[in-house]
Amino acid sequence: MFEMNDFEVLKNDFKGSRSLEESFTEEVLDVYKYYWAKGGIKYPISYYKMALKTVIGRKISNEKISTPTLILWGKQDSALVDEIPKRMTQLCSDIQLKYIETAGHFPHEEDPVTVNKMIWNYIHITQ
Repeated sequence: MFEMNDFEVLKNDFKGSRSLEESFTEEVLDVYKYYWAKGGIKYPISYYKMALKTVIGRKISNEKISTPTLILWGKQDSALVDEIPKRMTQLCSDIQLKYIETAGHFPHEEDPVTVNKMIWNYIHITQ
């Protein structure tokens, strides 16, 4: 299914915004397609299947993850539903969920300055 039209469905996920088009050039996409064609796509797909079953499909346990956690989530993410980070906040006792309004599935590529600032601020607040 993903191989149809030279991985067009997956390439489109990498081209969600102007900033992504700058990061994911045709040359970079060719490298991804090479590994996807060799079966490399099964690992991210398996990750998302497991994440959906674990985070969305199960009841929240009373035992929570206590490690301080920061989730940075692109508000324009077209690949994952917004329910995932909301449910993840219920799994941790010390968690911050920050949205990057203009970013999609790759906020670190789309807005690295904002991502770095958010991580920097989080590290300094939690120490």
